[in-house]
Amino acid sequence: MAASALYNELVAAEVCEALGPATEPRIVAPGRLPVMEIAGVSHELILDLPAQ
Repeated sequence: MAASALYNELVAAEVCEALGPATEPRIVAPGRLPVMEIAGVSHELILDLPAQ
């Protein structure tokens, strides 16, 4: 596992524990591993937000 993926997983776990949201896998492209997102955030909203 890449260091950035591990970091993202740990940050998401702490945010979910502290604030209560859940994460869910989202398929970005067929044949690729899913990415974890905050549950309940629509795909349209994700696309509307600028990439960091």
